[in-house]
Amino acid sequence: MVDRYIDPHNFEERYNKWRNKINSIDGICKKDSDLILTYLDDMSQGMNVAIGHSKGSRSFTRLMTLRTRIPQIIRLLEKHLEINSITQATERDLSKLFTMMRTGAIGKDNGGKYKSTRDFVKDLKSFWHWYQKYIFETKNKHLLDITLSLDTSKDEKPKWVWIKQEDLEKLANNSTQYKYKVMLYLLFESGIRAPSELFNVKVKDLIFKEDFALLHVRYSKTFERKIKLFFSISVLKGWINSQNLKPEDHLFNLSAGKTNQYLKRLGKRVLGKEFTMYDLRHSSAVYWLPRCKTESAMMYRFGWKKADKIFYYSEFLGMRDTTQQEDLYVDTTKTELENEITKEKQKREMLESQMEDMNKQILLMKKAFVGFAKSLPKENRTKILKEHILN
Repeated sequence: MVDRYIDPHNFEERYNKWRNKINSIDGICKKDSDLILTYLDDMSQGMNVAIGHSKGSRSFTRLMTLRTRIPQIIRLLEKHLEINSITQATERDLSKLFTMMRTGAIGKDNGGKYKSTRDFVKDLKSFWHWYQKYIFETKNKHLLDITLSLDTSKDEKPKWVWIKQEDLEKLANNSTQYKYKVMLYLLFESGIRAPSELFNVKVKDLIFKEDFALLHVRYSKTFERKIKLFFSISVLKGWINSQNLKPEDHLFNLSAGKTNQYLKRLGKRVLGKEFTMYDLRHSSAVYWLPRCKTESAMMYRFGWKKADKIFYYSEFLGMRDTTQQEDLYVDTTKTELENEITKEKQKREMLESQMEDMNKQILLMKKAFVGFAKSLPKENRTKILKEHILN
């Protein structure tokens, strides 16, 4: 049986349905609309991808993001800077637009502030670099890179809810549905992405060993990986047995929207704060940061390609300026265990030293006894030794 990726948000179906029925994008000029549609078609086929990026067609998640953000940038240019086409914009125009977005001078339609201006900048860079290549290929003309000086620094860190292990126990004990209890444990311990990686876990992806379970994360936006689970084993086994799940069955059959709604209500009721599935990934990262021995182990477990994520959570914990690099990954429990091992080792060494001294004493006594025996006359040596030992 061929495994098929489950798209939790139905991005593939939604994008194809949108692309098949649309001839122009609302709110922007026909020229820009045609350019964006051509750009999206090329991205879906993996064509004209900028140097340094991975080859191949872009995911439907990525295509859905691009089809929203690029037209939005063009609409904002027209509304706030009176520029009717992206092809008429200058580097200064774009810099001004994104500065206004970042500072809040330009807000969302709902009145909120743009929290991901950096992502808009990166997407526009991608589009413009494609456009430069497209113009060269179709008209043999060179265009200036008007995105060259745009600020791609990170925006203010987004707020997220941090759940501790003791909070996890409270949430699990107060969950009215067993499936959510199991999911809470799995997401907190594994740190896998939800819903994308979570919804694609099958029973066969869990291999139970004597004291741990191995979870094979097959579908990921970065890379496949196999990670160990320890304290969620019992609830996972209980869930699989209670549902009579077969190896090819998916571990969960959930709705992303309904699941997040349930978690928000549960968090509000038990902890006084709402949280989502993705907050559990953040919480897992905070949990594992002081427990993973190396950066590479942390990156592998969470499917990260860059180490900057590690320092993101290090700063959150206040660890970056107060500890050495190697100290980041020392677990308190592990330290206590190592101390106990050291004490036991010292006791063993002391006993071994005492035993060695005793053996030396026995050896000296044996030599003395042999010397004493040799000094006796041969004809009555045995008789005298017996009398000596008995006495």
